[in-house]
Amino acid sequence: MAYIYFNIGADFLMNDVYDSAIKYLHLAKYLNDSINIERMKVPLIQNLSYAYINSDYIAEAKPLIEEFIAIGEERRNNEILARAYSHMSIFQRATNHPMEAIKYAQKGLQIETGELNIRLSLYLHLSEAYEDAGWYKESLELWKKYDAIDDSLYNIESTGTIAEIEAKYQNEKKEKEIAIQNSKIDLLEKDNKLKRFGPIYCYSGSYY
Repeated sequence: MAYIYFNIGADFLMNDVYDSAIKYLHLAKYLNDSINIERMKVPLIQNLSYAYINSDYIAEAKPLIEEFIAIGEERRNNEILARAYSHMSIFQRATNHPMEAIKYAQKGLQIETGELNIRLSLYLHLSEAYEDAGWYKESLELWKKYDAIDDSLYNIESTGTIAEIEAKYQNEKKEKEIAIQNSKIDLLEKDNKLKRFGPIYCYSGSYY
């Protein structure tokens, strides 16, 4: 049941219906706390804290994000920790604390992670926090980095799409070649049979 509530809540979150997202994600969290499905813990906290940040109950997000950070530190998981700092930066901006937002975005960027999407988010949050703080030059520099990574991701995704199309084309081409080859083999077998058994003649008339 926790999975069902989680998926309903995630669907509401994707459609920016935050109050309903909070309702169902809370139900999922309540159930998960009792049965302790470990792999659901981080996605639940991540989604629920984000829903709170965008709702009228923004203060409820902070303890969830702090738990998010604690999980990343406990597991020594760079990806989780970077995402958690990214969420804390969003929260600090939303509560009008640009300097705290800068601090957490910078902490996230200091973490080594191979996830370009995380770095992309952190550059964006840091750029926006710099702008909130009135540091427009720094904000512009960060925006350029954000834009460069965004282009890189687009190129990677485009390359992936092109590769998929090329693979599909090559596969279809191979299937056609195999079908043609099989047809040739069938014709050859029929021709061999005719040669083996000789031609079939039809006679008419009489012999004298």
